[in-house]
Amino acid sequence: MGCIRITKDDMAARDCFDNELQALLLTQYGLHLNTARKSSVGAGSDTWFLGCAEGKFVLKFPAASEINHPKLEPELCAFLRKNGIPACDFVKNRAGSCVCVDGSGRVFTLLRHLPGQTLKWNSAPETVLLESAELLGKIHCVLRNYPALPEGIGAGFFSNMTPQRALTSYTGTLWRPPSGWAIQKLRRSWNGASA
Repeated sequence: MGCIRITKDDMAARDCFDNELQALLLTQYGLHLNTARKSSVGAGSDTWFLGCAEGKFVLKFPAASEINHPKLEPELCAFLRKNGIPACDFVKNRAGSCVCVDGSGRVFTLLRHLPGQTLKWNSAPETVLLESAELLGKIHCVLRNYPALPEGIGAGFFSNMTPQRALTSYTGTLWRPPSGWAIQKLRRSWNGASA
C-alpha cells in the first residue's frame, strides 16, 4: 500500500492536520488517534489509513464530483455484505450517520480497515486474477437486485475529459523508476540480464 512520506517542511502543516484529525475523530466517533498515513495511490478521494486505540480505520474525503455519491455508498456496501460479497463496513458517528462534514465543509466517511494484502501492480498470480473475475461476476449478479443508482460517470464527465486532462489526471498513478535508475538498467533487468 503506497503512502506519502512527510518531510520536515511538511511537519508544521501535518501537526495542524493531526490535531484537527484527532479532534474530529474524538468528537464525531469517540476514537483516539495514534497514527495517520496518507495513501499515495487511488483516485476519487483523499484517503488516510488510521491507527486508533480502538482499531484500524480508513478515512475517505471523496472528491467533489458528480460521479461520487458518498451518501449512497454505505447502504450499497451493506447490501453487498448481506449477499456474501466482501465490502466496506462504514462506521456511524455519534449522531448515527455514516457521512460527515469536517470544519472546512469537506464530506468524509470512516470505514473499518479490512485485513489483507495489497499486491504490487502487475504482480497478481493467475489464481488471484481468476478469483477477481469470479468476484466481479458475483457483484454483477447481486447488484441486479439492487435499486438503480444515479448516473455515475455520465456524459458531462466525458465532454469535459480531454486526452491531455486524462494524462494529467493519471500521471501520478504511473510507476516511476527510483532516482538513479536508467532506462537501460531497467531493460536489462526485465530481459533477465544482471543490472
